[in-house]
Amino acid sequence: MARPAGDAPCSALDDRVDLVGHQAVGLAVHPVRGVGIGRFDEAAAVWEARAALRFALGEPTKAAALWLEAADPVRRRRAPARCGPVPDRGGRRPRRQSMTRPPPLLGSTAVKIVVAKGDPRERGRVIGRELAEEIHRSLTFYQRYFERRGFDRARLEETLRPFVAAAEDVVPHEVEAIRGTAEGAHVPFLDLFAPNAFEELDPLMPEPADTAAQAAIERCTAFSVVAPGVTLLGHDEQWLAGDASCAAVVVEIPSDPDGVAIVSPTVATWRPAVGMSSAGGAQAVMSLTASDDGVGVPRVLVSRHALEASGREDALRRTSISPRSGGYAYGYAFRGGDAFTIETTATRAAILDGPGGHTNHYLDPDLTRIGDAPSSGSEGRLERLRALLDHDRPHTPEGVMAILGDHGDGTQRICLHGDDGEEADAVLFSMVCDLETPRMWVALGNPCTAPFEEVDLANVL
Repeated sequence: MARPAGDAPCSALDDRVDLVGHQAVGLAVHPVRGVGIGRFDEAAAVWEARAALRFALGEPTKAAALWLEAADPVRRRRAPARCGPVPDRGGRRPRRQSMTRPPPLLGSTAVKIVVAKGDPRERGRVIGRELAEEIHRSLTFYQRYFERRGFDRARLEETLRPFVAAAEDVVPHEVEAIRGTAEGAHVPFLDLFAPNAFEELDPLMPEPADTAAQAAIERCTAFSVVAPGVTLLGHDEQWLAGDASCAAVVVEIPSDPDGVAIVSPTVATWRPAVGMSSAGGAQAVMSLTASDDGVGVPRVLVSRHALEASGREDALRRTSISPRSGGYAYGYAFRGGDAFTIETTATRAAILDGPGGHTNHYLDPDLTRIGDAPSSGSEGRLERLRALLDHDRPHTPEGVMAILGDHGDGTQRICLHGDDGEEADAVLFSMVCDLETPRMWVALGNPCTAPFEEVDLANVL
């Protein structure tokens, strides 16, 4: 379904729903223009935005300069004028800039999109059937992870039982969706429930003998931006590298006419946790841990429930369901400019008002007292993120993409690469949401190199 240069924009998701119904689609996408958006040199603009950030912060820019020179000889003559600080535009929205041609290192790619309609179990079966290959690959990784820690099947089932019971009591529709996915992929239910409770299981497992100490939680980075006519949310999904080839985009459309549809980039074994909804919101989540963590609804299932929030009060209600096993930082942005973060523990919640960034430690003063001490990685990512936002806050999706792919000074990277094996932390995918349009872009892999591809939301949200 890729469009050659010069073709009119397509309505890719609408075509997919009409022609193939519940079938998954390997969607060939032009890496620069995305899907159904016409002539929009997106990847080039991201490169320029990233180069501008690094120029402004006085960081090495040789690679970006070489790319600019190779891509456009005319622009090469103008490049020196961009060195040094970015001029102050007095708060005005910056002009969109683009290259005359896409960077040569980006070829055509494919994003797998699953459109699932029906009740929770029916939607789960569709997801399981169409992502069966990714689900089996992901479960094989988790099996290795558990076995390496001596966590055999009997112990796994015993440990999961109270978490399943809590979920069945509070969010039975989410348990039904997992059962449907297990049926569709032909895997045991508990095998699939385990990745959705991984953050609850992991602290209960002994570390392998060759590991010195349990590593600090290093998960996700997200931020929101609000300006007149602009509401943006960006998210880097930082997780274990063993799941790197198991991500897809899931679209869930409930059979209930009053239900909320969602679009979510996700690992195939998880219930969707981040994304956009037909209620007008976008959600990002960041892992948090505190002294009151315990048995309850697993965090991932809370986040899927919260993804359908219709506004601030509804978001607080959904993220505060009880009993829950622990907390997340939920970064929200809603059409019209309302942006905020809800921090939760297993028993408490707090709202951080306004747009901004978050990583993996509590920022609310009261919750900080019971939260685990922040890691150097979480503090370093937040410090870097705040520096980028304070210096030149982005007003375009391309600017958000540039920050998500930032490598800083090379020590505390927002765009983390999993270079140390399958249990290393890595960015599995990145997501940018424009709430006012609404539009979504997804990059599978590290956003410093992977192209952001647009998912057409016109007939879903």
